[in-house]
Amino acid sequence: MIEITLENICQVCGKKGCKEPCKKWYDLFEGKPVDFGFVEEGEKK
Repeated sequence: MIEITLENICQVCGKKGCKEPCKKWYDLFEGKPVDFGFVEEGEKK
């Protein structure tokens, strides 16, 4: 699983053209858990 950090959160998200940090960026900055809904291979939804 990829560790989401402030440096890679935009790349992990994949959304382009953001002019300012989003709520997920701020949540991560504040130490809150951030999830993009990825499911690891072998895990059940």
